Amino acid sequence: MISKAFLIGTVLTGTMAGAVIAAPKSVEAIIKDNMFAPGILTITKGTTVTWLNKEDYPHSVQNEQGTVLSPELETDDKFSWTFDQTGKYSLFCGIHPTMKTTVIVTP
Repeated sequence: MISKAFLIGTVLTGTMAGAVIAAPKSVEAIIKDNMFAPGILTITKGTTVTWLNKEDYPHSVQNEQGTVLSPELETDDKFSWTFDQTGKYSLFCGIHPTMKTTVIVTP
């Protein structure tokens, strides 16, 4: 029988029988008030960012290089992108180009 203390220790340390349990790599960002929130997001390589449009009109998420390119996101639509390369990504809304955000991906 597994003790309660063992289970609590496992949850707190993220290990069980020597195995490391990786935390999920996902972050949610919001599009609201004609802004991306957060405006600057720092994540680790392999993290998936999901943008949620909370406006009453469409927005999109894209970069100049076209490597990140969402469809038009209507109210409550989501778009997810996994950042597999380190670097700085300058993103904007293709419909409202003055709306900008930055994603910084670290190793």
